[in-house]
Amino acid sequence: MPDRPHNTELDPLIRLHQIVEELRAAAKRDDREVVRAAAALLGPTVEQCKHLRDPHAGCAGEAVQMAMQIHVLLAECEEILTTSLKGVAVKMKRIQQGKKALAMARKSKPSAPAHRILQ
Repeated sequence: MPDRPHNTELDPLIRLHQIVEELRAAAKRDDREVVRAAAALLGPTVEQCKHLRDPHAGCAGEAVQMAMQIHVLLAECEEILTTSLKGVAVKMKRIQQGKKALAMARKSKPSAPAHRILQ
């Protein structure tokens, strides 16, 4: 995000933009812990942004521009996370199939009796 002059009225929106950028970066590197942490911050930060409904005319254009950037970033995050979720679902299905195959193999193969060696 480019450096902007400090405008305290836009602080919640700037914070939201930073959180969304971190969310996107974490999603791209498949860092689920950071994704969860960033996602947890979205709600409270969006709540703070609700108070920006009537920003001063001087920063209204900037607020709209930032909101549009945030929207694009969130759409990208959604796409990345949806793709990741599909990958996790495929892996889980393979694991379940493997467990099922292993259980079937164990059932069909009788266990060998324990042998004791006497000396």
